[in-house]
Amino acid sequence: MEYTMILLSAGRGVRFGKEVPKQYLAIAGKPMVVHTLENADKIQEIKEIIVVCNEEYFDTIKGYITNYNIHKKIKLTEGGATRQESVYKGLLVAEYDSVIIHEAARPFVSVEDYKKLIDCNCENVTYTYPIPYTVLKKNEDGFISDILKRDELVNIQLPQKFVKQDILKCHEKAIEDQQFFTEDAGMIKHYLDKDVYCLKGQGYNIKITEYFDLLFGEALYREIYMKENV
Repeated sequence: MEYTMILLSAGRGVRFGKEVPKQYLAIAGKPMVVHTLENADKIQEIKEIIVVCNEEYFDTIKGYITNYNIHKKIKLTEGGATRQESVYKGLLVAEYDSVIIHEAARPFVSVEDYKKLIDCNCENVTYTYPIPYTVLKKNEDGFISDILKRDELVNIQLPQKFVKQDILKCHEKAIEDQQFFTEDAGMIKHYLDKDVYCLKGQGYNIKITEYFDLLFGEALYREIYMKENV
């Protein structure tokens, strides 16, 4: 099967506290987004990569493609005001019937992780990771109102893969309903009531959100990836 990868790189990184969006900062000597581009470039089933980013960074991405010898077909499209809108814009220009959605702020996904996702027989698949702590629900007044069952909850990780027409239909319905989602697997279940298979993810698949995550990411890269190449 052939895939379009939609790589979300339009975030402004407000919580990160830097002038440059986090996905363009370096981890292990390379811009964060480049780690994903390099790994995706090695996967035969991914036929094109759509980088959804702010227009002011189009030339930056083009420079990365040249400087890091990315051979895959790359399209650039401008991001939206929200993550959801950015995914939708990527879907509109995707050529292939199956899509992989990933975000530049998760740079540690390995080639093997992508292949496991692709090789899964289910059409709509997400990576998830067990929640290792107790989760409580609070009410609007700020008081604890319920104890959620940890074994019934999962932390959503990316990448995810979907049938393009399924997820596109969900986005169109969400626009019509003026509903907002923070990820895409829930949209499939909400609008189509289709099964989304949960692959167990990896503890190293962290999302770089705050500056501390960047520091942790440097140590993580040295511990996992550099040891593998020694």
